[in-house]
Amino acid sequence: NTLVRTATGWEGDNTDGTGLVRDLTERQGLDLRSRRTLLIGAGGAARGVAPALLDAGIGDLYIVNRTPERAQQMAADYGPPVTAVPWDARHEVLGDVALLVNSTNQGMTGKPALDLSLDKLAPAAIAMASKETPPLWTRLMPSGNFTASFTARATTAWTAMLSGGMC
Repeated sequence: NTLVRTATGWEGDNTDGTGLVRDLTERQGLDLRSRRTLLIGAGGAARGVAPALLDAGIGDLYIVNRTPERAQQMAADYGPPVTAVPWDARHEVLGDVALLVNSTNQGMTGKPALDLSLDKLAPAAIAMASKETPPLWTRLMPSGNFTASFTARATTAWTAMLSGGMC
């Protein structure tokens, strides 16, 4: 989602994951190291977020997707500590995670609700959406504000642009 002009030409980058991690660590003050994480979705948004979470040192990364083959392929592409979890088992891993990231369009304005009960999520766990600000998730954020992650992503992209690139 970001193009940066370099001495050798244009380079593309995805600032979604970097912005999400930046929001969690700098704005929310969280230490992501060793946090077990559940990533819902295995599409482009998930692939933009997963590398940044892994680089931040999270513990196990569980990927759940309605199409199990996509979650399995993503787990195979990244290798350990990434594990595909069947959609039907999504509620079983909730009690074991400290960070939950929804990278699907479910729960977004005008889209179907996310089929996920948060009853088993630990009280201290953090829930984020990598796309939009659904009210369901807001109550779980330490700041109560989802816009921060999008501000951090935008700041990352604008920094790249102002240093010689374009978005």
